[in-house]
Amino acid sequence: LVDQSDMEAFRTRLWDHPALVLIETPSNPLMRVVDIAALSAFARAAGARVAVDNTFLSPALQKPLSLGADYVLHSTTKFLNGHSDVIAGAVIAADAGEARALRHWANVTGAIAAPFDSWLTLRGLRTLFARMAGQERNAMAIAERLVVHPAVARVHYPGLAGHPDHALAARQQQGFGAMMSFELAGGEPAVRRFVRAVRIFTLAESLGGVESLVAHPATMTHVDMGADARARAGISDGLLRLSVGLEHVDDLLAGLDAGLSAC
Repeated sequence: LVDQSDMEAFRTRLWDHPALVLIETPSNPLMRVVDIAALSAFARAAGARVAVDNTFLSPALQKPLSLGADYVLHSTTKFLNGHSDVIAGAVIAADAGEARALRHWANVTGAIAAPFDSWLTLRGLRTLFARMAGQERNAMAIAERLVVHPAVARVHYPGLAGHPDHALAARQQQGFGAMMSFELAGGEPAVRRFVRAVRIFTLAESLGGVESLVAHPATMTHVDMGADARARAGISDGLLRLSVGLEHVDDLLAGLDAGLSAC
């Protein structure tokens, strides 16, 4: 593991001659953005392939293959399907020969989605661009509300001008997406009050559907890391992650305010 926003640390790790570099951008749950083109160039010079997990943005908002990646990974469960009724994934290869090889091995090992799950994902793809646009609009409104709220210590959303990677995200992406996280000033006690009082947002681990979700990484998605590893990664006990859906923005803001007022 290496902080891929630290270019010098990344280049140093390439001295170990990895076969594959895995990039997640934006990162989960702190929403850091890394330069896919730059990292791909460094990795290729060291003889490594590059795979980018594009789940948080989908092809509607980020196209890693055009930035130099060799593979793109998606949890199609999330934004591609968009309706929280499928468990599936996808690997896309830039090279046609490798794509054929991946298709062959997926077929012979049975690592393929069921026909109905595939149909549901295709159904979701038809509304992908419309959903991503609407969810991003809602997310921006929520981020702007959170960043000025006294109960909130920090907001992690690349669409905000104050985000450390805002300029990179604006250049590399075609939008800022519907995922964000924020830290409550009151820590975990405030988190517990928030999740009891919040409305509209459902407490759940998944993401990318038309419904809005809130998750507490320290006790849910990242609990297996352990407290020390989370602290090193910057995942505090007061951090909450939001997957913003397509509900009316006024309802979302009112539901969020209900939770924040309890903090």
